[in-house]
Amino acid sequence: MNKTDLRNKIDVIDKQIALLLKERFDIVKQIGEYKKENNLPITCKEREAEVIKNVTKEFEENSQINAVKSIYESVIRECTNLQK
Repeated sequence: MNKTDLRNKIDVIDKQIALLLKERFDIVKQIGEYKKENNLPITCKEREAEVIKNVTKEFEENSQINAVKSIYESVIRECTNLQK
């Protein structure tokens, strides 16, 4: 497989990630509305830790775990901003 083929595979994966993020953002907005209607706080550190734990358990290498943790911390931060 050559570099172009590999990059094309990455492009397909990136599109899938983008679509999944869009779906996540749509659901997060719904959760934000629910929280507002029920006077609940926007942030929940326990849930954030649970999400990061769930997504990082798929990885074994520390460098990958740290990368995914960093990515998800950004995703969670942006999702929190969407709920405000």
